[in-house]
Amino acid sequence: MGVSAFLRGSATAVAERETGPRCAVPAGIGPGICLPDGALRMMPQVDSGALGVLLKSRGLHMSRSKYQRPEVYPWKGKSGEKFWKAEWRQYIEGRPKPKHRAVTWPCAKYTKAAAQAECDKLVREETSGPARPDGSMTVTEFWTKVFYPVRYARIGLNSRLTYDAAWRHHIQPVIGKLELQYVTKNSVEQMLDGMATAGMSASTLRMSLAITKAVLAEAHECDYIAKNPARKATLPRCNPQQDTRSLTEVEVCRLLEKTEGRDRLWWRIMVLTGLRISEMLALTKEDVLPIGLRISKSALHGQASTTKNKKIRIVPLAPELRKDIEQWYQFLLKYNQYIF
Repeated sequence: MGVSAFLRGSATAVAERETGPRCAVPAGIGPGICLPDGALRMMPQVDSGALGVLLKSRGLHMSRSKYQRPEVYPWKGKSGEKFWKAEWRQYIEGRPKPKHRAVTWPCAKYTKAAAQAECDKLVREETSGPARPDGSMTVTEFWTKVFYPVRYARIGLNSRLTYDAAWRHHIQPVIGKLELQYVTKNSVEQMLDGMATAGMSASTLRMSLAITKAVLAEAHECDYIAKNPARKATLPRCNPQQDTRSLTEVEVCRLLEKTEGRDRLWWRIMVLTGLRISEMLALTKEDVLPIGLRISKSALHGQASTTKNKKIRIVPLAPELRKDIEQWYQFLLKYNQYIF
């Protein structure tokens, strides 16, 4: 039915309601007829062209997606196995057209009533409420657009570097191109298995798994996916971590003999106190206390940050080492607030 016919039909229906059934309009009145109150009075004000565009944009059906109740029907797969199958529409945010969804249940395990109950439950979950976010977004797109911009403002500098390294080296190369809806527990565990085979430590695997769980948990909370596939993922067996060998006394003596000036003082501090080099580079005059050396910061990319374990500790200082440190910073502190 065209727009003009639609308007004529609506006007005729309203005229019949107002004047009685099959009441003919007297001849000779023509365009001067006085229209009754109600919707008919508004009809001449409707732009037929705009109405046509509006009707076309609404499509062939009204938007009652939340009330869909598809019925399951018998369906045979390529292998010959019989299934109960159901199909429905899923409205996704950002897509102009709904997504076609189809799910099957094997007839050997489900009766028609049981399959219909499972179908009703699934349809209610997917079609109730507003349009859902797009589950076809890849893991990389979700990390870049949704997850990391929010997480970035809530973690410290050390954690940001850890997140970036785990993402770039371990997570993105394996599951970054997968769509969120197609990430499975198996794909996450295969990523961990590859890391273990490459000789990664257990701590690296634990961190990568924790970040992967956080990403997929956020996708679940935002309704991009129905559940978190990494929630029950487990770590594989890793090669036992070998102890780091300490320098021998002969090696330390050789090291001190071959260095001088600032470099020699660096080695003496790290050997005699056990400081990390980043902690030593963040030392200031206020950190040299009567009871020892206070370690509260570490240097990271030219900025002062927290220590690795985010704790403050006091390290005893030998008298000769204290004397050398004080002589060094008295000479240098007029140029810089840091000792080194």
